[in-house]
Amino acid sequence: MARFQKLKVGEEYLLRLSRLEQEADKIVKRAVYEGAKVVANAIKNEAENLPEEQFRKLGTGELFSGVTPHEKEAILQGFGLSDMEQDAQGWNTKAGFVGYVTRQKTKKYPRGTPVPMLVRSIESGSSVRRKIPFVRTAVKSSRGKAVEAMEDTIDEQVKKTMK
Repeated sequence: MARFQKLKVGEEYLLRLSRLEQEADKIVKRAVYEGAKVVANAIKNEAENLPEEQFRKLGTGELFSGVTPHEKEAILQGFGLSDMEQDAQGWNTKAGFVGYVTRQKTKKYPRGTPVPMLVRSIESGSSVRRKIPFVRTAVKSSRGKAVEAMEDTIDEQVKKTMK
């Protein structure tokens, strides 16, 4: 049976591992953020490519098949990532929309149409709008790149910490 006696390399390795353990939350948070950034960029690109149309009064059976320029502007300005949160599964962040389309004030929405409601109607369709699933499309297409970005970030951070 082998014995390790006064092995300096082993002590140094244990020290590096303990440093890695102390930095684990920071490394995971950075990796999650990098992955979320990839997905967020894909969603933003899809939002920029939404078809545009001028606001008009709909006839019977007609549906909107795009967004107005000021709706698109509000969608792009209202998009972002939330702060990091930790739950039972670990660290996470959410991509979402906030704000109002201030040019569309109504009796029901005196501050303007809520952007999250507008995005849901674009994403899923409604009684007056054809569905254009731009968020779903962006998330599906960027999932692999996001995982890759997270893996690269973790590898890079572990190498820095282990030096």
